[in-house]
Amino acid sequence: MKFFSKGRRKKALLLGGIALVLAAVVAVCFCCVRIETPQQRQQRLASEAGITSSWSTASAEVQVEPAPAGSEPAAQEESTSSASAAAETSSRTEASSGQAQTSGTTQTSQPPGTSASVTASQPSATSGADSQPETPQSNTVTVSIFCKTALSYAGDLGLSLPENGMLLENARWEFTGSATVWDAFQAVCAANGIEYDAIPLPSTYIVRIAGLAEKACGSTSGWVYYLNGQFSSQGISQQTLQDGDSIQFAYTVTPGDSVPQ
Repeated sequence: MKFFSKGRRKKALLLGGIALVLAAVVAVCFCCVRIETPQQRQQRLASEAGITSSWSTASAEVQVEPAPAGSEPAAQEESTSSASAAAETSSRTEASSGQAQTSGTTQTSQPPGTSASVTASQPSATSGADSQPETPQSNTVTVSIFCKTALSYAGDLGLSLPENGMLLENARWEFTGSATVWDAFQAVCAANGIEYDAIPLPSTYIVRIAGLAEKACGSTSGWVYYLNGQFSSQGISQQTLQDGDSIQFAYTVTPGDSVPQ
């Protein structure tokens, strides 16, 4: 019985020793094994392969610490967005540098969106028509000269006047541009051989037509003119004309006796 008891004790001691050895081995292994986070594991794998990425660099620089109990969720969201912004900034910087190199090799002398060889060299379809000068408009006026009021004085004055008192009736004159009554009068008198005398006052004043002079038939007698049937007090060298105007020169003895009928 004593021999059997001693055997069981030795066996128990042996098993206990083995258990202690195994526990020590497990403890040593547990201490030697390094527990790493997913980010640390990714960095280790990248460093072993010799590759560094912008994401891993940004992740290593921006470590998001766990928020203490009771902190607001907004602070955690802000730290996460900061990490994302840092990674996006790094990516945009690399893309911008690549675009700068590309634009340096493809830049041209012409500004974008223009074509210097199309509109400058192609003549306009209407350039030929526009280059032709416009034909000036032709205007026509009529000029009449009558002296009916002076017929009774003709014998005393020694003048030979027409029996109807018309020295010139509805003579047509054409012009382009601008013209005055004085221009029309000179033109028709030259064309019909009528002599006249005029004084170059500030506005030209007609003194004599066909030998019939002012004040020859009284102190109020003289030459006046009407434009389109209306008496005009404006000087003949100042009164401008329009197409279709009618000009009538009349010799008056007393005021109002020469109004055209």
